[in-house]
Amino acid sequence: MQTQGYEYKSEFGREAFSRGKLEGKLEGKLEGQLTALRCAILRVLDERGVAVSNAERTRIEGEADPALLERWLTRAIRVATTTDIFEAG
Repeated sequence: MQTQGYEYKSEFGREAFSRGKLEGKLEGKLEGQLTALRCAILRVLDERGVAVSNAERTRIEGEADPALLERWLTRAIRVATTTDIFEAG
């Protein structure tokens, strides 16, 4: 269904379209934030020479909680091993 250039005639249609557009933008922003945090964690660990196993990399890349990723990033700055990142959350 092509909607580009289509102007919804009903108020309901306009509101639904706008809401969908907003939700899409927010979802895209969240995914961008998650990707940036995941990459930052792995980059910090790599730059510090901390080994990351495939299982740990998968865990980091699969995490969808931005608050938890932020905690992991803070820990990545000072941990000796990746196991320490996951301790206590």
